[in-house]
Amino acid sequence: MTEQERSEARTPTEIDRIAEESLEAETALSPELRVYLGIDGDKSEYTDYSPAGVEPRKAMLAKSIAALEAEEPVDDIDWVTKTDLLRELRLQQEIVDSNWHQRELNNLESPAQSTREIFDLMPNETEDDWAAIAARLANLPAALAGWQETLAEGIAASNTPAR
Repeated sequence: MTEQERSEARTPTEIDRIAEESLEAETALSPELRVYLGIDGDKSEYTDYSPAGVEPRKAMLAKSIAALEAEEPVDDIDWVTKTDLLRELRLQQEIVDSNWHQRELNNLESPAQSTREIFDLMPNETEDDWAAIAARLANLPAALAGWQETLAEGIAASNTPAR
């Protein structure tokens, strides 16, 4: 039996359920991931880059971390899933707790780039694809206004990327 066949025959565990729930929560908070990962759902939405978007992210991270920490792996796949997902979630939590979002301004990776580059990844074959692109374009000003509000909050708190 190959590794893939073993994986397909494996009964999903509580850790698997938590990982799936965490992914669903992440795509709800960062809808662009639906495009990056090829997941069905509304393709017109953006992450809430405003200061109000931070608290739901903190809550999601705390919930997912607590749920994973409470579970014991039943096999090696569970161990890897738990170890890696906890590492990633804890890193995200550290980033959020550091208020990085208040100073997320650089020329390689920030909302300025991600709000633009998502259009390169969106399908554009059908009328529905173009309708999704148009809807995302219509939502762009609000996404950028939220990010601008967050950067202004960072400036007010002396938490800036550069002088």
